[in-house]
Amino acid sequence: MIDENIEDRVMDEFSIPHIAFPQDTIQQKKALARRISTLKCEELLLASTMAFSYEGIIAGITIEQIEYFAKNAPINFKKELIKSILTEYRMKEVFEIAKSMDDDLGEGIMQNQNRIKKVIQYIQDNGAVFQF
Repeated sequence: MIDENIEDRVMDEFSIPHIAFPQDTIQQKKALARRISTLKCEELLLASTMAFSYEGIIAGITIEQIEYFAKNAPINFKKELIKSILTEYRMKEVFEIAKSMDDDLGEGIMQNQNRIKKVIQYIQDNGAVFQF
């Protein structure tokens, strides 16, 4: 049997990861992005709708997750994500997080920035899926 406190903590981390991981510094935002990138595709859907307005969450989404998200997420999740990627200051911060993650990997590395570009391109290419 799982200790209820552990179970509650795990569910909180999944459903409100932006609270389970404070978002005051770039280091904290990178930690959240890294956590999001390790989630199984279906686990991303355990988050609350408002989670997709947090830059650290967007910065961690993988192409596999966004494909699953497009097929399986409720429309309110999709609308929140679209609203976020259309908000210039949010996307600026998403790319700052991704760049900082890349800087941690070494000079000239752009894997996280390229991943975010691919996620955005996927959303743009499949816009109708995210509107209905």
